[in-house]
Amino acid sequence: MRIAEARSYSNGIDFALTEKNYLISVTRDENGKINVSREGRKLKEKRDIKNYLLIYFSLLVFTIIYINLPKTNNKLLNMIEIFAFVWGVVFAYYFVNSKNKNNASKYRYHAAEHKMLNYLERYNEVPNNCDDVMKMNSISLSCGSTWITVILFVITIGAIGCSIIPWLLLKILWCIFCIIISLYLWANDKLNFFQKMILKEPTNYEIEVAIAGIKEYEKILNEQIIRI
Repeated sequence: MRIAEARSYSNGIDFALTEKNYLISVTRDENGKINVSREGRKLKEKRDIKNYLLIYFSLLVFTIIYINLPKTNNKLLNMIEIFAFVWGVVFAYYFVNSKNKNNASKYRYHAAEHKMLNYLERYNEVPNNCDDVMKMNSISLSCGSTWITVILFVITIGAIGCSIIPWLLLKILWCIFCIIISLYLWANDKLNFFQKMILKEPTNYEIEVAIAGIKEYEKILNEQIIRI
């Protein structure tokens, strides 16, 4: 059993284990008390309508710009134009969310979650204090935002290259090269720019919540050993 996924909220973190019946939810209430539950939750965040309006407005602006751009018979230029539009939309989404003050708490918990998972992956033990976790990198190679970037990068350079490569065999080789170079950049922390936009350095306030979740995870592991 291991932690398969983690998700951050404005007041805590969920840790999903490989066994579907285990989902640890750790929250901090308004009084500062940390609450741990194994039942899990699907927290419905209060959405800021201004945030949504900014996102929709950005998408509308980019769409209008794209529609009015002059089209040519050059496949390469058209492909570059399309992916410039796609990257612009994705960037606008992350940029708008990163500037929303209502997301600040969530992004601190997000960074605390990453630091905790990185600590667990390196040392495979529950940390003794917050300082040990705070030293860890807040960037996670398995973060969803990074995988979105990796996939988008592969598709972009793959499609642009295939638009000008004439032979099928070379297209296949180009696609393989694109996957290899993308994984290389991913492994060397070169495709984390969107992730960095939605992370804020956590404090002990958020790290304590992450540690509480890992302590509960350790309890579950011990219970499994006793049952065996």
